Amino acid sequence: MPRESILPVALDEEASPLKLLVIDDDALTRAAVQRYARSHGLLCESFADPVEALAELDEVAPDVIMTDYNMPGMDGLSLLQAVLQRDPEMPVILMSGIGDFQLAVTALKAGAFDLLVKPFESPELAIFQVVRAARQRRLRRRNHMLEREVVSRFRFGELIGESPAMAPVYRFIERVARTQAPVLVLGESGTGKELVARAIHHNSRRADLRLVTVNCAAIPRDLIESELFGHVRGAFTGAAAARAGLFEAADKGTIFLDELGELPLPAQAQLLRTLQQGEIRRVGSDETKVVDTRIIAATNAELEQRIESGEFRKDLFYRLNVFTVHLPPLRERGRDVLLLARYFLERLEVRTGEAKTLSADAENALLAHDWPGNVRELENAIERAHTFSEGSVIEAAQLPSAPHETSTTRLRVLSPSVEFAPLAAAPPSGGELDPRIASELLDLPYAEAKRRLLAIFDGTYGHALLQRTGGNLTEAARLAGLDRSNFRRVIKKTKRDTPSGVPES
Repeated sequence: MPRESILPVALDEEASPLKLLVIDDDALTRAAVQRYARSHGLLCESFADPVEALAELDEVAPDVIMTDYNMPGMDGLSLLQAVLQRDPEMPVILMSGIGDFQLAVTALKAGAFDLLVKPFESPELAIFQVVRAARQRRLRRRNHMLEREVVSRFRFGELIGESPAMAPVYRFIERVARTQAPVLVLGESGTGKELVARAIHHNSRRADLRLVTVNCAAIPRDLIESELFGHVRGAFTGAAAARAGLFEAADKGTIFLDELGELPLPAQAQLLRTLQQGEIRRVGSDETKVVDTRIIAATNAELEQRIESGEFRKDLFYRLNVFTVHLPPLRERGRDVLLLARYFLERLEVRTGEAKTLSADAENALLAHDWPGNVRELENAIERAHTFSEGSVIEAAQLPSAPHETSTTRLRVLSPSVEFAPLAAAPPSGGELDPRIASELLDLPYAEAKRRLLAIFDGTYGHALLQRTGGNLTEAARLAGLDRSNFRRVIKKTKRDTPSGVPES
């Protein structure tokens, strides 16, 4: 019967007792550790041969491994590396008859939970380290399960979020999915507009039929009508044979037109005909064909402004604007950032076999970041951090909003030129803004002044990148870490918001 246990109370409540695996070619050490472990209620198995122990590892399924450092056939460090390759979260405690500081450093760097010198000064403390290691492992497993449960509870299709900003989006999808009417999804680039389209389609009566996705901005303007509506033979140079368009491919199903604001006017006229009469006309043909295709369109452009400038048809906008949903940017979704980050980590764990979690500082960094590229930017940031982080915990330093960076860049707005200067330990004396700009900002309420100042940053940063790339918008967007349409939106927005004291270019 086990004597009074030193196990923490939380572990006494576990459904199954902890299991320790001891690997040591010394029979006396194996027997002693087994006796200590069993006296405190732990299950314990032991092996003299590390190679045999490794072969039986899945069968034994321990919570913790204790292994000697010096053994014939395979030393403790080699065994540690082999174990961690199979299970990165398995706690391994090394034992050595020599209290060598350098060995301890090497063991810990290699991923060991601890290094214990034998004979043990205090068997009780040795077993306590075993218990502590097992407790951490089980808590991590429990956290993974809870995170998966949280993600599954707060998702709609592929959309994930529990914030109040997402609640009306979920209600909207549920209601419009049952209808056949066109849907317009508005939101910044990277917010998940295509995921909304998928959720609507997969919850509609057309769910078993095809969903065709079209990025209108990715198709050359002179080919967009042919891609969408098809063409007849000889309709244009290179049209050697007749070809059906994407609307015909989506017949009886759904077509998702992303970046609708980029659609040229002739294609807009064709789309209006399809919406009004349910028919399409191939390029170069006088004949029409009836199609039953539900249309879901999305854009990050301000369509009202494009209507005013003559770039978008007003009648098409009104026809599409039957059911409209605004997808909130990630910066307005609060702790959804953490839900999404954990979801992306779970997907990476499935793909790579490496389980990683976020430290508290990393979570704070994620919450503090503005995420101009929205969910797409967050996904990319998590994948980079997962790739480059060492160990199983991602720290704030691997994320874009690390608060403790010492080498940052400050943008100084100096009329009439823009200068990028390294930030010293203390800011230089003197105003950071041209006096005219500062005076104008001080006449505004705080929120409006902040918005204008951010517009100054967007404008000066964006135009400086354009200057660097010789006006190449695609390359400038790549350097900024944004997609082309989102970068262009930032540039265009600054033309409206920039204070009069700042030149637009």
